[in-house]
Amino acid sequence: YKLSWFHYKNPNIGIPDNKILLEVKNKDKFYPPKKNSEYFSWADSSIFTYALRLPLKKADEIYSIMQQDLDRYFHYQSKFENRKVKCLILKRISKEDKIMTKGLKSKQELLFDSDNVRLTFQNTPMSYLCSRIETMISIKAPFTPFFNETNYHGNIDINLPWNENIENISLTELRKGLRQYGLDLVEEYKILKMLVISDQKIKQ
Repeated sequence: YKLSWFHYKNPNIGIPDNKILLEVKNKDKFYPPKKNSEYFSWADSSIFTYALRLPLKKADEIYSIMQQDLDRYFHYQSKFENRKVKCLILKRISKEDKIMTKGLKSKQELLFDSDNVRLTFQNTPMSYLCSRIETMISIKAPFTPFFNETNYHGNIDINLPWNENIENISLTELRKGLRQYGLDLVEEYKILKMLVISDQKIKQ
């Protein structure tokens, strides 16, 4: 589905997870299980091969035909719709600038001590922090869109609680760390254009 709709956005990459809304009874079929021991059982029932051969004159229809084939075979419906979805948004919650860089050598690194792991940015653009947060969200909550609404344009210094295993990052502790710098990661609902994949309704 990501590839069949790729021409809508992000050519050659496919639709990102956070632009997909699954409204199906069995969502587990779409992504492999986290436990390696369960992978092969999942793969036997959930991985398929698809091939399509068309005459050259139908080349422009290749993706629309693929969409129809997928819907027909799996008994889904897929289309883009404007939907109200939950998002995670990085915002400033203080007028005081607590992240302005002191101008030291630019770096980003993980710092380890006996009790915890810290993610440190020194004299780096805000986009570096946003990229790390978006990656974390894509793993912990893959269907959740992320937005940076800080409107911060200068370089920053910030030190936050983190974890080598991204799945073990505590959002509660991360938010607590962000608030010390006048930032927060908050939930809000936005109307977004989403690729909606849903079970086909059975005709009576």
